[in-house]
Amino acid sequence: DPEIKKEFETSISLSKLTLPHPMVRVIIAEQLFRAWSIIHNHPYHRE
Repeated sequence: DPEIKKEFETSISLSKLTLPHPMVRVIIAEQLFRAWSIIHNHPYHRE
């Protein structure tokens, strides 16, 4: 709804798909952990 979008200054797009909120939480948590692991040289990101 364009009226609602006008009320918010920032929006985050994870995908062109519409995702359920619980899935978005998991995706964001995974991406934050990936970023943390890269910054701290954690073996999660290494092959």
